[in-house]
Amino acid sequence: MRLRSGSQYNTDTIAYRERVYMRLGWIALMGGGLLCLLAAACGGGDDATPSDDTRALLQAVALTTADLPPGLQLASVSVSTNQDVADASVDSEGTLAKLESRGRVLGYDWQFEPAPDAPSSLVVRGLQSTASLYKTAAGAGEALAEGIAGARNTDWKAVNPDESDVQAAELPLPSRADEGTWFRITGTDGKGNMVIDDQVAFRVDNVRGFLRVLTTFVASTDRNGYHDEVAGWVTLVANRIRDRLQHGTPAVSAAP
Repeated sequence: MRLRSGSQYNTDTIAYRERVYMRLGWIALMGGGLLCLLAAACGGGDDATPSDDTRALLQAVALTTADLPPGLQLASVSVSTNQDVADASVDSEGTLAKLESRGRVLGYDWQFEPAPDAPSSLVVRGLQSTASLYKTAAGAGEALAEGIAGARNTDWKAVNPDESDVQAAELPLPSRADEGTWFRITGTDGKGNMVIDDQVAFRVDNVRGFLRVLTTFVASTDRNGYHDEVAGWVTLVANRIRDRLQHGTPAVSAAP
C-alpha cells in the first residue's frame, strides 16, 4: 500500500484536500492521497499573525525520537498557514474562506523515517504527526467532521491498486481525545508482506491532531497487530495537548 503525497486526509484536512507537506519517499508506500482530509497541520489564521505562544504550543505537543522505536529519525518539520493550504488547493479563494471561517490559526507537520542504520527488526516504515490550532473547539470540530465524512466515502482499494486483499476498518479512538476516528487500512504488498496503514484523526478542545503510522510485517501477521503502540502515541499527543491548553489558549494578534 502506498502513502501518496496529496493524501485525502489532512492535518486540517480531513476535508479539504489540503496539502500535507509529505516530502518523504515512504509516503508513496500507501494511500497518501487521503492525508489531506484527515491531517490537522495544514492551516493558518485569517488576517492574523500567529503569536510565538501559538508556535510554542504546537511545537510542545510533537512526538520526538525519544517517544518512538529506536531507528527512527526526524526527516522533516514544516509549518503551514491558511494561505499555504489555500495555494495548494484547486479553489484557493474558497478554501481560504473556509479555513478563515472556521478559525484555523496555524499547523505543524512532523515526519519520521528509518535512519540508515536502523535495525532490521524495525517495522515502522514511516510516521507522520500533525497538529493545528483553531480559535474555537467548534471550528476544529467542524473541520474534523468534514474530513472524516470524506474518508468514509473513500474507495480504499482504488487508492491502493498495487495491493491485494485491501481491507479498511474503523477502530475505537483512545479516550483522551474528545472526538475523532481511527482508520486502519491493511493489505498485502507485491512481496507478500502485510502492510498496515493507521490513520488517526482527532480533536482535543481547539487543537486538531493527526497521526499516521505505516508498518510492514510478514504475511502471517494478524491485521490487528501494533494496535497498542499506535494507541499509545495518540494518547501521548492528546495528553500533551491537554497539558499545554491548561496554560491557556494562545492569543492571535492582529497583523500590523
